[in-house]
Amino acid sequence: MTTADPYRHQVRLPGGAEAVVAVGDEVGPGDLLARTVRVAAARSIPVARPLHRKRGEIAELLLVAPGDRVRADQPLARTPEREVRSPAEALFLAYQPSDGLAHLLPLEPAEPIRSEVRGIVVEVEERSITVAVHGVHMAGAGGTGPAVQGPLSVLVDEPEAVLEPAAIDADSAGRIVVGGSWASAEAITRARAVGVAAIVVGGLHARELADFAGLQHRRSLLGTAAPPFAVLALDGYGRAGMDPARFAWLKAHAGQLATVLGDGRRLLIYDASPAPVRVARAVVGDRVVIVSGPGRGQAGLLSEVPAQPMAIGSGISALCGMVRLDAGRTVSVALANLEASLPVS
Repeated sequence: MTTADPYRHQVRLPGGAEAVVAVGDEVGPGDLLARTVRVAAARSIPVARPLHRKRGEIAELLLVAPGDRVRADQPLARTPEREVRSPAEALFLAYQPSDGLAHLLPLEPAEPIRSEVRGIVVEVEERSITVAVHGVHMAGAGGTGPAVQGPLSVLVDEPEAVLEPAAIDADSAGRIVVGGSWASAEAITRARAVGVAAIVVGGLHARELADFAGLQHRRSLLGTAAPPFAVLALDGYGRAGMDPARFAWLKAHAGQLATVLGDGRRLLIYDASPAPVRVARAVVGDRVVIVSGPGRGQAGLLSEVPAQPMAIGSGISALCGMVRLDAGRTVSVALANLEASLPVS
């Protein structure tokens, strides 16, 4: 799917997170949206003994109340001669006269939650923040990796071309590289090594995506994660030629700033002109793309839709369309496997 309607990117917030943005704020990749505080195991500190007072006398000496957030070294209770301070930033839970102890819930340093996209904040809820992204967004078939940003760079000349390792050099560092039908494991390895932000192609093998995701996870566990890198397959799994109209549009927007949400399977292109739109129901005369089955990724003109179902393999019959491919052949394709690529309006 391709559309220029605002894409609403929702960021989930863990419990206790505190938003630092408001509706209407403009944000960009990396901007702070919220802070979340992690709590450690509760701990108890003596109060009555250090103050040299009886346990039942401490309540009137307390300087804080249950639920107060206290700073490290902040006084909790005081006499004219002595005081007890908090050992760390914490929530003060209670003082127990039965044991003379104050009970604290230590707070670990705040963790930032940052925006992955550029846009305008349209919702701030207790458990989420939503940012509206104005530009073109394309939903992919598969992907993996974090959100990454960079200018688009198209490294192949044709939508059915394969992205080869030799095409990727140091000038590709920090860019979102657009290939054609497919990228090999060697090309992905090369891209990661030179600092490419993301690879976008027509298709990738599911196993390669899974292997790559597993490698990223293992590196993060070992603390040896490489710079952020994502992979996105726009049209399908396996070697799938990219929709020619979509490829031409991406080529025309080379250099434009974009974001790839690998795990979210999205490509966002900012400040872009309207892109070709794909719809499921094609009619005779439409330019179409084969989105599933044999010939996936190829494009052509839907020239005829026979009234009677046709055999499409394994004894199965389905309503089909006759597609005159750009390569020159005419093939029959199940209508369910076609999408119309509508021109920019």
